Amino acid sequence: MVGPHPPPPGGMANYIQNLESSNLKERYEIRAFDTDYPRLIRKLRPFSIAWLPIMYLQYRSVLLDFKPDIVHIHTPSFYGFIKHTRFMSGAKNTKMRVIMHVHAGKFRQFYEGLCEYGKGWVRRELKKADRLVVLSNNWRDFFKTIYPEDSIRIVRNGIQLSSFRPSGNIANRTGCRFIYVGKVVPPKGIIELIKASAIVAKEHPDFHLRIVGSGRQIHRYLNLSKSLGMEIRIDFVGEKTGQALIDLYNESDIFVLPSYAEGMPLVLLEAMAMKLAVIATNVGAIPEVLTPGGGIIIPPGDTDALAQAMLSMAGKVDVINSMGDENRKIIEREYSFDRVAKEVGEIYEELVPQKPVPSQIN
Repeated sequence: MVGPHPPPPGGMANYIQNLESSNLKERYEIRAFDTDYPRLIRKLRPFSIAWLPIMYLQYRSVLLDFKPDIVHIHTPSFYGFIKHTRFMSGAKNTKMRVIMHVHAGKFRQFYEGLCEYGKGWVRRELKKADRLVVLSNNWRDFFKTIYPEDSIRIVRNGIQLSSFRPSGNIANRTGCRFIYVGKVVPPKGIIELIKASAIVAKEHPDFHLRIVGSGRQIHRYLNLSKSLGMEIRIDFVGEKTGQALIDLYNESDIFVLPSYAEGMPLVLLEAMAMKLAVIATNVGAIPEVLTPGGGIIIPPGDTDALAQAMLSMAGKVDVINSMGDENRKIIEREYSFDRVAKEVGEIYEELVPQKPVPSQIN
Protein backbone atom coordinates (compact mmCIF):
# COMPACT_ATOMS: atom_id res chain seq x y z
CA MET A 1 0.00 0.00 0.00
CA VAL A 2 1.92 2.99 -1.31
CA GLY A 3 1.01 6.57 -0.44
CA PRO A 4 1.06 9.22 2.29
CA HIS A 5 0.22 8.06 5.81
CA PRO A 6 -0.76 10.12 8.89
CA PRO A 7 0.56 12.22 10.43
CA PRO A 8 -0.14 14.85 9.23
CA PRO A 9 -3.88 14.35 8.74
CA GLY A 10 -5.35 14.47 5.27
CA GLY A 11 -8.10 12.87 3.25
CA MET A 12 -5.90 10.54 1.23
CA ALA A 13 -3.67 9.62 4.18
CA ASN A 14 -6.68 8.82 6.37
CA TYR A 15 -8.24 6.78 3.56
CA ILE A 16 -5.09 4.67 3.18
CA GLN A 17 -4.85 4.11 6.91
CA ASN A 18 -8.50 3.03 7.05
CA LEU A 19 -7.95 0.63 4.15
CA GLU A 20 -4.94 -0.94 5.83
CA SER A 21 -6.88 -1.48 9.05
CA SER A 22 -10.06 -2.75 7.34
CA ASN A 23 -11.12 -6.38 7.03
CA LEU A 24 -8.82 -6.64 3.99
CA LYS A 25 -6.05 -7.52 6.46
CA GLU A 26 -7.94 -10.72 7.27
CA ARG A 27 -7.49 -11.92 3.68
CA TYR A 28 -4.25 -10.26 2.60
CA GLU A 29 -0.89 -9.51 4.11
CA ILE A 30 -0.51 -5.78 3.72
CA ARG A 31 2.71 -3.80 3.98
CA ALA A 32 2.56 0.01 4.18
CA PHE A 33 5.03 2.30 2.43
CA ASP A 34 4.77 5.98 3.37
CA THR A 35 5.54 8.37 0.50
CA ASP A 36 5.39 11.48 2.67
CA TYR A 37 8.62 13.19 3.65
CA PRO A 38 10.04 13.09 7.18
CA ARG A 39 8.94 16.09 9.25
CA LEU A 40 12.30 17.85 9.02
CA ILE A 41 12.39 17.47 5.24
CA ARG A 42 8.84 18.85 4.98
CA LYS A 43 10.03 21.99 6.76
CA LEU A 44 12.88 22.34 4.26
CA ARG A 45 10.68 22.06 1.16
CA PRO A 46 13.31 23.23 -1.37
CA PHE A 47 15.48 20.28 -0.31
CA SER A 48 12.73 17.65 -0.49
CA ILE A 49 13.73 16.57 -3.99
CA ALA A 50 17.10 15.51 -2.58
CA TRP A 51 15.25 13.00 -0.38
CA LEU A 52 13.58 11.25 -3.32
CA PRO A 53 16.52 8.98 -4.28
CA ILE A 54 16.65 7.77 -0.66
CA MET A 55 12.91 7.15 -0.66
CA TYR A 56 13.08 5.19 -3.93
CA LEU A 57 15.93 3.05 -2.59
CA GLN A 58 13.87 2.30 0.52
CA TYR A 59 10.92 1.39 -1.68
CA ARG A 60 13.05 -0.89 -3.83
CA SER A 61 14.31 -2.63 -0.71
CA VAL A 62 10.72 -3.22 0.47
CA LEU A 63 9.75 -4.70 -2.91
CA LEU A 64 12.71 -7.08 -2.89
CA ASP A 65 12.08 -8.14 0.71
CA PHE A 66 8.27 -8.35 0.74
CA LYS A 67 7.75 -9.50 -2.89
CA PRO A 68 4.14 -8.31 -3.10
CA ASP A 69 1.70 -9.72 -5.63
CA ILE A 70 0.00 -6.32 -5.94
CA VAL A 71 1.32 -2.80 -5.44
CA HIS A 72 -1.59 -0.46 -4.67
CA ILE A 73 -0.44 3.12 -5.28
CA HIS A 74 -2.52 6.10 -4.11
CA THR A 75 -1.75 9.34 -5.92
CA PRO A 76 -2.67 13.02 -6.06
CA SER A 77 -2.00 15.15 -9.17
CA PHE A 78 0.64 17.64 -10.26
CA TYR A 79 4.05 17.03 -8.62
CA GLY A 80 2.60 14.25 -6.45
CA PHE A 81 1.56 12.27 -9.52
CA ILE A 82 4.99 12.65 -11.11
CA LYS A 83 6.56 11.44 -7.87
CA HIS A 84 4.22 8.44 -7.57
CA THR A 85 4.72 7.24 -11.14
CA ARG A 86 8.25 6.29 -10.11
CA PHE A 87 6.80 3.85 -7.58
CA MET A 88 4.70 2.33 -10.35
CA SER A 89 7.70 1.93 -12.63
CA GLY A 90 9.67 0.20 -9.87
CA ALA A 91 6.89 -2.36 -9.41
CA LYS A 92 6.36 -3.01 -13.13
CA ASN A 93 10.06 -3.66 -13.59
CA THR A 94 9.66 -6.64 -11.22
CA LYS A 95 6.49 -7.92 -12.98
CA MET A 96 4.21 -7.09 -10.06
CA ARG A 97 0.58 -6.13 -10.68
CA VAL A 98 -0.11 -2.46 -10.10
CA ILE A 99 -3.20 -0.48 -9.14
CA MET A 100 -3.07 3.28 -9.56
CA HIS A 101 -5.71 4.84 -7.28
CA VAL A 102 -6.33 8.50 -8.16
CA HIS A 103 -7.64 10.68 -5.33
CA ALA A 104 -6.87 14.04 -6.96
CA GLY A 105 -9.57 16.66 -7.27
CA LYS A 106 -7.47 18.62 -9.78
CA PHE A 107 -6.24 15.88 -12.10
CA ARG A 108 -8.17 17.29 -15.04
CA GLN A 109 -6.60 20.73 -14.55
CA PHE A 110 -3.19 19.11 -14.16
CA TYR A 111 -3.55 17.10 -17.37
CA GLU A 112 -5.14 19.83 -19.51
CA GLY A 113 -2.48 22.32 -18.43
CA LEU A 114 0.32 20.20 -19.92
CA CYS A 115 1.84 20.51 -23.38
CA GLU A 116 1.17 17.69 -25.85
CA TYR A 117 4.38 15.90 -24.88
CA GLY A 118 3.42 16.10 -21.21
CA LYS A 119 -0.06 14.74 -21.93
CA GLY A 120 1.48 11.86 -23.84
CA TRP A 121 3.77 11.11 -20.91
CA VAL A 122 0.82 11.01 -18.49
CA ARG A 123 -1.08 8.60 -20.78
CA ARG A 124 1.94 6.32 -21.10
CA GLU A 125 2.51 6.29 -17.35
CA LEU A 126 -1.11 5.55 -16.55
CA LYS A 127 -1.18 2.64 -19.00
CA LYS A 128 1.54 0.92 -16.98
CA ALA A 129 -1.12 0.29 -14.32
CA ASP A 130 -3.11 -2.93 -14.54
CA ARG A 131 -6.11 -1.19 -13.01
CA LEU A 132 -6.97 2.48 -12.58
CA VAL A 133 -9.24 3.23 -9.62
CA VAL A 134 -11.26 6.46 -9.66
CA LEU A 135 -13.76 7.95 -7.23
CA SER A 136 -16.91 8.48 -9.29
CA ASN A 137 -18.71 8.18 -12.63
CA ASN A 138 -17.66 11.74 -13.37
CA TRP A 139 -13.99 10.82 -13.00
CA ARG A 140 -14.41 7.62 -15.03
CA ASP A 141 -15.81 9.69 -17.91
CA PHE A 142 -12.68 11.83 -17.85
CA PHE A 143 -10.11 9.06 -17.46
CA LYS A 144 -11.57 6.84 -20.18
CA THR A 145 -10.35 9.46 -22.66
CA ILE A 146 -6.73 8.80 -21.64
CA TYR A 147 -6.75 5.22 -20.27
CA PRO A 148 -8.42 1.94 -21.38
CA GLU A 149 -11.99 2.07 -20.07
CA ASP A 150 -12.27 -1.68 -19.46
CA SER A 151 -9.50 -1.46 -16.83
CA ILE A 152 -11.07 1.45 -14.91
CA ARG A 153 -12.80 0.63 -11.64
CA ILE A 154 -14.90 2.99 -9.53
CA VAL A 155 -14.46 2.82 -5.76
CA ARG A 156 -16.25 5.68 -4.05
CA ASN A 157 -14.78 7.04 -0.85
CA GLY A 158 -16.16 5.87 2.47
CA ILE A 159 -15.77 6.45 6.18
CA GLN A 160 -15.72 4.42 9.36
CA LEU A 161 -19.29 4.93 10.53
CA SER A 162 -18.44 3.93 14.10
CA SER A 163 -16.13 6.96 14.33
CA PHE A 164 -18.75 9.48 13.22
CA ARG A 165 -21.88 9.32 15.33
CA PRO A 166 -23.85 12.48 16.14
CA SER A 167 -24.54 13.16 19.81
CA GLY A 168 -27.63 14.54 21.48
CA ASN A 169 -26.25 18.05 20.97
CA ILE A 170 -28.14 18.29 17.69
CA ALA A 171 -31.30 18.77 19.74
CA ASN A 172 -29.89 22.20 20.70
CA ARG A 173 -29.43 23.49 17.18
CA THR A 174 -29.85 27.18 16.47
CA GLY A 175 -29.58 26.87 12.71
CA CYS A 176 -26.85 29.51 12.52
CA ARG A 177 -23.69 27.56 13.40
CA PHE A 178 -21.67 26.92 10.24
CA ILE A 179 -18.47 24.88 9.89
CA TYR A 180 -15.81 24.45 7.21
CA VAL A 181 -13.19 21.68 7.44
CA GLY A 182 -10.19 21.43 5.11
CA LYS A 183 -7.11 23.27 3.96
CA VAL A 184 -7.32 27.02 4.44
CA VAL A 185 -6.18 28.00 0.95
CA PRO A 186 -7.74 30.05 -1.90
CA PRO A 187 -8.82 27.04 -4.07
CA LYS A 188 -11.07 25.93 -1.21
CA GLY A 189 -13.18 29.07 -1.59
CA ILE A 190 -12.18 30.56 1.77
CA ILE A 191 -12.32 34.15 0.55
CA GLU A 192 -15.83 33.67 -0.82
CA LEU A 193 -16.87 31.96 2.42
CA ILE A 194 -15.69 34.87 4.59
CA LYS A 195 -17.36 37.47 2.36
CA ALA A 196 -20.61 35.47 2.21
CA SER A 197 -20.54 35.11 5.99
CA ALA A 198 -20.48 38.89 6.37
CA ILE A 199 -23.65 39.09 4.27
CA VAL A 200 -25.41 36.42 6.32
CA ALA A 201 -24.38 37.95 9.65
CA LYS A 202 -26.21 41.18 8.81
CA GLU A 203 -29.51 39.29 8.91
CA HIS A 204 -28.65 36.77 11.63
CA PRO A 205 -26.97 38.29 14.72
CA ASP A 206 -26.35 34.80 16.13
CA PHE A 207 -24.41 33.70 13.04
CA HIS A 208 -21.14 31.87 13.76
CA LEU A 209 -18.59 30.13 11.52
CA ARG A 210 -15.74 27.85 12.50
CA ILE A 211 -12.95 27.32 9.99
CA VAL A 212 -11.14 24.09 10.82
CA GLY A 213 -7.79 23.56 9.12
CA SER A 214 -4.43 25.15 8.48
CA GLY A 215 -2.72 27.07 5.70
CA ARG A 216 0.25 29.29 5.08
CA GLN A 217 -1.85 32.43 4.57
CA ILE A 218 -4.05 32.29 7.67
CA HIS A 219 -3.07 35.89 8.45
CA ARG A 220 -4.56 36.94 5.11
CA TYR A 221 -7.94 35.49 6.04
CA LEU A 222 -7.79 36.85 9.59
CA ASN A 223 -7.20 40.33 8.17
CA LEU A 224 -10.08 39.91 5.71
CA SER A 225 -12.34 38.77 8.53
CA LYS A 226 -11.39 41.78 10.66
CA SER A 227 -11.86 44.22 7.77
CA LEU A 228 -15.45 42.96 7.43
CA GLY A 229 -16.10 43.21 11.16
CA MET A 230 -16.33 39.41 11.46
CA GLU A 231 -13.51 38.67 13.90
CA ILE A 232 -16.03 37.74 16.63
CA ARG A 233 -18.25 35.72 14.28
CA ILE A 234 -15.52 33.65 12.58
CA ASP A 235 -13.14 31.40 14.52
CA PHE A 236 -10.01 29.95 12.94
CA VAL A 237 -9.44 26.90 15.14
CA GLY A 238 -6.57 25.17 13.30
CA GLU A 239 -6.32 21.47 12.43
CA LYS A 240 -8.47 19.12 14.47
CA THR A 241 -8.70 15.34 14.36
CA GLY A 242 -10.29 12.54 16.33
CA GLN A 243 -12.69 13.45 19.13
CA ALA A 244 -11.84 17.15 18.89
CA LEU A 245 -13.16 17.20 15.32
CA ILE A 246 -16.22 15.13 16.26
CA ASP A 247 -17.02 17.66 19.00
CA LEU A 248 -16.85 20.52 16.51
CA TYR A 249 -19.20 18.71 14.13
CA ASN A 250 -21.60 18.10 17.02
CA GLU A 251 -21.56 21.79 17.88
CA SER A 252 -22.45 22.79 14.30
CA ASP A 253 -25.60 22.91 12.18
CA ILE A 254 -24.47 23.39 8.59
CA PHE A 255 -21.32 22.24 6.78
CA VAL A 256 -19.98 24.47 4.00
CA LEU A 257 -17.49 23.33 1.34
CA PRO A 258 -17.08 26.04 -1.34
CA SER A 259 -14.15 24.37 -3.16
CA TYR A 260 -13.09 25.06 -6.74
CA ALA A 261 -12.12 21.39 -7.25
CA GLU A 262 -12.56 18.09 -5.38
CA GLY A 263 -12.32 14.36 -5.93
CA MET A 264 -14.78 12.87 -3.45
CA PRO A 265 -14.05 14.79 -0.24
CA LEU A 266 -14.00 12.69 2.91
CA VAL A 267 -14.92 15.74 5.00
CA LEU A 268 -18.21 15.89 3.09
CA LEU A 269 -18.96 12.28 4.01
CA GLU A 270 -17.97 12.95 7.62
CA ALA A 271 -20.27 15.96 7.88
CA MET A 272 -23.15 14.03 6.33
CA ALA A 273 -22.59 11.16 8.75
CA MET A 274 -22.75 13.69 11.60
CA LYS A 275 -26.25 14.72 10.43
CA LEU A 276 -25.24 18.16 9.19
CA ALA A 277 -27.01 19.93 6.37
CA VAL A 278 -24.57 20.76 3.58
CA ILE A 279 -23.76 23.58 1.16
CA ALA A 280 -21.15 22.56 -1.42
CA THR A 281 -20.03 23.32 -4.96
CA ASN A 282 -20.83 21.30 -8.07
CA VAL A 283 -17.30 19.96 -8.56
CA GLY A 284 -15.83 16.45 -8.66
CA ALA A 285 -18.10 13.77 -7.25
CA ILE A 286 -20.04 16.10 -4.94
CA PRO A 287 -23.19 16.15 -7.15
CA GLU A 288 -23.19 12.32 -7.09
CA VAL A 289 -23.13 12.27 -3.28
CA LEU A 290 -25.25 15.20 -2.12
CA THR A 291 -28.97 15.08 -2.90
CA PRO A 292 -31.46 18.00 -2.88
CA GLY A 293 -32.88 16.50 0.30
CA GLY A 294 -29.52 16.84 2.04
CA GLY A 295 -28.30 20.25 1.02
CA ILE A 296 -27.68 22.86 -1.65
CA ILE A 297 -25.19 22.71 -4.52
CA ILE A 298 -23.82 25.98 -5.91
CA PRO A 299 -21.23 26.97 -8.55
CA PRO A 300 -17.67 27.57 -7.30
CA GLY A 301 -16.33 31.08 -6.94
CA ASP A 302 -19.78 32.69 -6.59
CA THR A 303 -19.97 34.67 -3.35
CA ASP A 304 -23.57 35.77 -3.93
CA ALA A 305 -24.79 32.21 -4.59
CA LEU A 306 -22.98 31.01 -1.47
CA ALA A 307 -24.50 33.78 0.65
CA GLN A 308 -28.00 33.06 -0.66
CA ALA A 309 -27.61 29.35 0.08
CA MET A 310 -26.45 30.13 3.61
CA LEU A 311 -29.33 32.57 4.12
CA SER A 312 -31.85 30.02 2.84
CA MET A 313 -30.80 27.64 5.63
CA ALA A 314 -29.84 29.95 8.49
CA GLY A 315 -32.22 29.67 11.40
CA LYS A 316 -34.42 27.01 9.78
CA VAL A 317 -33.88 24.24 12.32
CA ASP A 318 -36.59 21.91 10.97
CA VAL A 319 -35.13 22.08 7.45
CA ILE A 320 -31.61 21.52 8.74
CA ASN A 321 -32.65 18.53 10.84
CA SER A 322 -34.48 16.97 7.91
CA MET A 323 -31.43 17.39 5.68
CA GLY A 324 -29.16 15.97 8.36
CA ASP A 325 -31.34 12.88 8.74
CA GLU A 326 -31.32 12.36 4.96
CA ASN A 327 -27.54 12.69 4.82
CA ARG A 328 -26.94 10.16 7.58
CA LYS A 329 -29.17 7.63 5.79
CA ILE A 330 -27.21 8.10 2.56
CA ILE A 331 -23.88 7.54 4.31
CA GLU A 332 -25.13 4.43 6.11
CA ARG A 333 -26.52 3.02 2.87
CA GLU A 334 -23.77 3.85 0.39
CA TYR A 335 -20.58 5.17 1.97
CA SER A 336 -19.45 2.88 4.78
CA PHE A 337 -15.82 1.82 4.68
CA ASP A 338 -16.84 -1.82 4.78
CA ARG A 339 -18.19 -1.31 1.27
CA VAL A 340 -14.91 0.33 0.19
CA ALA A 341 -12.85 -2.59 1.49
CA LYS A 342 -15.13 -5.09 -0.25
CA GLU A 343 -14.80 -3.34 -3.61
CA VAL A 344 -11.02 -3.01 -3.29
CA GLY A 345 -10.81 -6.71 -2.40
CA GLU A 346 -12.73 -7.55 -5.58
CA ILE A 347 -10.12 -5.68 -7.63
CA TYR A 348 -7.33 -7.56 -5.87
CA GLU A 349 -9.12 -10.81 -6.71
CA GLU A 350 -9.27 -9.81 -10.40
CA LEU A 351 -5.51 -9.33 -10.51
CA VAL A 352 -4.38 -12.22 -8.28
CA PRO A 353 -7.17 -14.75 -7.66
CA GLN A 354 -6.81 -16.37 -4.26
CA LYS A 355 -6.61 -20.14 -4.20
CA PRO A 356 -9.44 -21.72 -2.17
CA VAL A 357 -8.44 -23.47 1.03
CA PRO A 358 -9.22 -27.24 1.23
CA SER A 359 -12.36 -26.64 3.35
CA GLN A 360 -13.75 -24.43 0.58
CA ILE A 361 -13.07 -27.09 -2.06
CA ASN A 362 -14.93 -29.73 -0.05
